[in-house]
Amino acid sequence: AADTVARNVGLRVSEILGQQVIIDNRTGGNSIVAANAVMQAPRDGQTFLIDAANQVTNEFLIKDLPFDYQKTWIPVTRLSDFPQVLAVKSDFPAKTLEEYIAMAKAKPGVIGYGTPPAAGMAHMAGAEFQRRAGIKLIHAPFRGGADAARDIGAGAIDSVLITTNSIRPPPAAGRCRGDHRRQGQGEARRHRRRPHRQYARRVQDLARHPAYPAGQADRRGRHQARIAHALCSKGAL
Repeated sequence: AADTVARNVGLRVSEILGQQVIIDNRTGGNSIVAANAVMQAPRDGQTFLIDAANQVTNEFLIKDLPFDYQKTWIPVTRLSDFPQVLAVKSDFPAKTLEEYIAMAKAKPGVIGYGTPPAAGMAHMAGAEFQRRAGIKLIHAPFRGGADAARDIGAGAIDSVLITTNSIRPPPAAGRCRGDHRRQGQGEARRHRRRPHRQYARRVQDLARHPAYPAGQADRRGRHQARIAHALCSKGAL
């Protein structure tokens, strides 16, 4: 999902800035691999990390993180919201969520479900779903959303809990079934809580954050203000 958002937004940002935006999709480690890659890049305001809720949850779920999220990263903007969907392979017997739960109760520890990745938001949502429904499923972690979508489309796993954006190709081809209405209506949508001017002022202030080397604040502030304007412009997502 983050990769799809990055590519959609990147196209619009490239048009506005008049320069190419390169998307480097680094999967694995619950986004820690991608975060490490950004950390190793020069601190010149040219490299950004687009991540999901891992920045909130990782520090509580993963030991020995290579960085402190609170001290290392500077938030710029929230980009989008993604509903989750519970999808099943095309020949799975259950046709509704109620039938799925009934099957899981009748066969505890038999039905498998996958999420991208382990310790991610979908994994936690799956654990809470099992607790509330009183069922026991077998969890299978995937490196990324595309991997989970590929396996559910091939019928290699019973079910997946995944974002609507990541699951889109298999259902369209009739290779799996899923309904996201119970999780929240709609496809990915741009976050509209604040106007772009506030974002622009915010990133200009962030340019003076101590994580940045001294002497580059003004240039970086102007550059990031343009990025913020592009991210919040019509058609960016």
